[in-house]
Amino acid sequence: EGASRFLNRVWRITWKWHTLLPSTKGEDLAEFSAAARALRRKTRQTIERVSRDIGDRLQFNTAIAALMELTNELYAFDGQLLAGQTSPSDRFVIREALDALARMLAPLTPHLAEALWTGLGHDSLIVQADWPSFDKELAREEELEIPVQLNGKLVTRLIVPAEITESALIDLAVANPRILQRLEGRTISKTIVVPGRL
Repeated sequence: EGASRFLNRVWRITWKWHTLLPSTKGEDLAEFSAAARALRRKTRQTIERVSRDIGDRLQFNTAIAALMELTNELYAFDGQLLAGQTSPSDRFVIREALDALARMLAPLTPHLAEALWTGLGHDSLIVQADWPSFDKELAREEELEIPVQLNGKLVTRLIVPAEITESALIDLAVANPRILQRLEGRTISKTIVVPGRL
């Protein structure tokens, strides 16, 4: 039942957008909004996960979970848009995600994927289409949530740019009011930074 609900959701969002989507290239478009960049990032991260899970590990359950997450992200992005008032960039990002989703579904649900592919306006068969390409730069997070601990206990979390330096991260952590409160009258003897994590 859960699998059927998931596939119905994929079908509904594809058929909602299939006539409104352009076949333009991304470089022809204006700047992408933050929400559009997030959907593009999620699409690339999903391509990486599904490629690894199906191709290397033969873990179909985790590949399907990744496809479900991408579908949820598509619905969240769709919820922020009004179909008649979307920018060409927004429509391009939806098209890109739906094309990738159909191609990643093809090994798992070939008949459905073929129907989605045709509905998206492709003349060739989906089995003749290339596997979606992974772009490490587009998959990179713009911001990270970094937990901050004192003596091994979580005190707060910081939202920081992904490319933040170690010294800047330490400065932000030490300047945080919750950290300052717990450090009152004490000196820091040692700081440990796990880049991008802690």
